[in-house]
Amino acid sequence: MKRNRINLALGILLAAIAAAVLTSTVRLPLEQGLQQASMLLLGLAAMAALSSFASTVENSANAPLVQFPSNDRRLTPPGQARAMDGLPDRRERRQSPTPWGPSTDDLLEEDPALALAKLRIDLEGELRRIAQVRKLPLETRHAPIHQLADALLLARLLDPDQDRNLNSVLQDCNAAIHGTDMTAEAAATVIKTGTRLLGTLRHL
Repeated sequence: MKRNRINLALGILLAAIAAAVLTSTVRLPLEQGLQQASMLLLGLAAMAALSSFASTVENSANAPLVQFPSNDRRLTPPGQARAMDGLPDRRERRQSPTPWGPSTDDLLEEDPALALAKLRIDLEGELRRIAQVRKLPLETRHAPIHQLADALLLARLLDPDQDRNLNSVLQDCNAAIHGTDMTAEAAATVIKTGTRLLGTLRHL
């Protein structure tokens, strides 16, 4: 496109020069040698102008009628397009419950109390999310975690057994956070129950 504009401008300039030379040759009484030189210059300018116009027309004819943006799927290689199809949409990735950092199982091997603390954080995050999405009648940002659990029970989003298991897991997590000694085996049992509850909460 830029080259076409340059060729067009050059052609117009050469055509103007040819017109000026032709006007001077016709109107001014020049000697025979100057007239021949003027006619030669006129011919060269005219040929250059025609060549420039022809180049512009040829480039315009070869240019595509519709230009797609560089990120158009029709211009993407097939393998890359298939790879892009496998990626979730940005909004879906943002809404999906993706755990960040090490898992509770990874932390359990190093520090059971730290693993239980992470489990409590994950459970609380899911409870607040559900309360906000379901528009439960409480302040989701500042409500204590036991009020969130009670609100889910009252809304019949959790059955009594799930509520009882949830409160038991939260009690064990709070005890470990506040310094109560807990063996790796006991922590693993709590984490197993809590992980199962997390799976249930993430589908509410």
